Amino acid sequence: MEGGFIILPKWLISVFPSLKPRQRQLTPDPYDHNLLPPRLRLNRLRLNRLPTTRPSTPQPQSQLLGLLPLEIRRQIWSYVLKDHTIHVDFDMLTTRLSCIHCVSPDPSKCNYGYCVARAKSREVPPKLLNLLQTCREIYTEAIDILYSSNTFVISNPAVIEYLPLSLHPQRLNTIRTLRFVWELLGNTLPPTMIHDYPKSLLHIQIKHQEKWRKIWDIVSAMEGLHELHVKLFVCDHTWANLNKDAAAYLLEPIKQVTRPEVFTITLPFPQMYEGMLPEARGSWKALNGWEGSDPWDDLPNCTIQRISPSEIFS
Repeated sequence: MEGGFIILPKWLISVFPSLKPRQRQLTPDPYDHNLLPPRLRLNRLRLNRLPTTRPSTPQPQSQLLGLLPLEIRRQIWSYVLKDHTIHVDFDMLTTRLSCIHCVSPDPSKCNYGYCVARAKSREVPPKLLNLLQTCREIYTEAIDILYSSNTFVISNPAVIEYLPLSLHPQRLNTIRTLRFVWELLGNTLPPTMIHDYPKSLLHIQIKHQEKWRKIWDIVSAMEGLHELHVKLFVCDHTWANLNKDAAAYLLEPIKQVTRPEVFTITLPFPQMYEGMLPEARGSWKALNGWEGSDPWDDLPNCTIQRISPSEIFS
């Protein structure tokens, strides 16, 4: 129906190769695009947002929309759209966000959508967007269900940085469940150790620390976030043992995350305890100023889970 079709973000439409959106010119984004590759800046950010004031076309001939009350229609939309796990990643070939519908037997343990689950996701034709593409009235009634009733899984920190650029704030604030695996091997160091790096690499470490704080700022600003699970894959001998000063700097951004009712951080190293010996941690060596307690466990509104390094990618 003329004027009735809508355009969805390409990172979602990537799940459905047969659907091709109608391109249109939008006002350039006001955000800082420097963190994105040039192709992505030109091709992505002007295509993936819908103006909230665009008029819709009534469909009086539709029995579904005309006869069923809104409450019943929303139950139908929920039945189709909710309870899925969606892997969001950054496609290096297309320099765009990609989306994979998880078909793992246990999506709660599928953090990457690798191998069989990823292959099957592309083979199975999901029907989520078919409903949203029908008309603007259905889109308006159902789009929030897509974001609020599904679990989004991210294993690339660049995706977190890109979310405020690719999603309208209303959609970003509708996301309720987020799982995030963050690999930081050798990238971000506690401030007590960063100056041990050669001066030629110091600016890189400072940039990584800025990214660390920025990503937590983005997560803490997600107003609708109800459940947040973060796995940190880090080098235990630089992260496991923080003295008071290092912990205050490194963990302060995490304390800003206060909205989720369920917030867990999974760490690949055991808890420190009073009187522990260095050899109990293998290569572990206490930093100067260590006070005999584990600052990770003092994070408010957060539950710390401990696993072995080999389990972090499971």
